[in-house]
Amino acid sequence: MSRKSRSCRGKATGRPLTEYDTIKDAEDGGSYIRQKFGHAMVPYLCPQCSLWHLAPPSTERSSEPFQKFTRESRTCYGKVSGKVLKEYESAREAVEAAKYVSEKYGNQMLSYKCKDCRKWHLSPADRQTEHSSWSCLCLDQNGSPKDCYQSQKDAELRAEILFEETRRRLNVYRCPKIRTIWHLTKKDPKDYVGRKSLQCCNKQGNFRMEYDCGEDAMLHAIEITKRYGKEVFPFECSECLKWHVG
Repeated sequence: MSRKSRSCRGKATGRPLTEYDTIKDAEDGGSYIRQKFGHAMVPYLCPQCSLWHLAPPSTERSSEPFQKFTRESRTCYGKVSGKVLKEYESAREAVEAAKYVSEKYGNQMLSYKCKDCRKWHLSPADRQTEHSSWSCLCLDQNGSPKDCYQSQKDAELRAEILFEETRRRLNVYRCPKIRTIWHLTKKDPKDYVGRKSLQCCNKQGNFRMEYDCGEDAMLHAIEITKRYGKEVFPFECSECLKWHVG
């Protein structure tokens, strides 16, 4: 679909440019002009209106649709390919780039915000899983925020994707702080039995088992539930500031 732009004009003619909603529409418009008038025209993404225009291939702006937006990351690499990732400053730029790659090459791509560099990258659609919009403030062993998944199924799907890539099995567990969120961990629930508290007792007067973090407490709670069939949950103690299971 094409129409005259209300905001963009040609630098040489001063006339309103024709704008297109998608790269495919722009390419079809370029093909029509080439067949009708014999002029070669290629599409480019306009940084001003975020729509597509046409320009002769000799002009600077038509040489590469995302040359202005795309650059190589200095910190992030693909987990499968090991190559440097492309990065984008904004969600809009990444979404347009994903749309361009999908329509141009047939590879379904999705954009995502990187938790390491805080920029935007692209990833194949079959590697993406639904993340929760909630943040639980749980940290991994490096002090970075943990990925949050909105269901156990999404977390298990992500674990399978990572296993196919790294051959390392990750375990799924429910967040000890917000029970509608799920995380992944390298830890094995069988390895976490805690230690006896010297301060806190249960209702029977026995010393509770204590854990340094909610993740360890939740992993042991999972093991207890599997072993004894009794569902228990972790909680953070306001007295000793450790985690218990009950």
